[in-house]
Amino acid sequence: MRRTIIFSLIGVILASASAALAHNTPWSWKPSRAAQMVVSDATLQLPAAERAALLAEIREARSRYLLDEMIASEEGDWLAAGMYHNLVFRLTKARDTVQNGFSLDRARCSGLGSAATGRFKHFRCSVSSRVVEIPVVERIDREGDRQHVVEGQARLVGPLQAMLDVHVTGKASISYRPL
Repeated sequence: MRRTIIFSLIGVILASASAALAHNTPWSWKPSRAAQMVVSDATLQLPAAERAALLAEIREARSRYLLDEMIASEEGDWLAAGMYHNLVFRLTKARDTVQNGFSLDRARCSGLGSAATGRFKHFRCSVSSRVVEIPVVERIDREGDRQHVVEGQARLVGPLQAMLDVHVTGKASISYRPL
């Protein structure tokens, strides 16, 4: 019990110190520099329910095609195994993006508060994420003992739009939160 209280107190102190650092940093940037940093460091997440449903769908398809890849390679159908492997790879990339957040494609930032020589410590940024393609198999044709995977139109998720509240925390670091 005593340990829990001590660790909680330490956590509160560290959190307040990091929040104070975000507001009292000596670093300030121009809006163009803030936009560059937001694009390189920030990510956007889908809403929790939508993200969970999409992740379940991707995982189910990925496991199905991974099994098909193993079966095709066991049968010696290397062309089909390669096609399935490509699908699994692309689904893995899509899963990782949905799970970890969409990287940003562009940002437009404007400074908040008082400016010192055109430089700000706080920004409001309008951002847009990149698009994630989820491959869709239209059909699987069989010719003898060979399989041909025919892909349909890929499902596109994004771009996501959001407004971010951005604080400069160092020479090359930011903290941000969606509004």
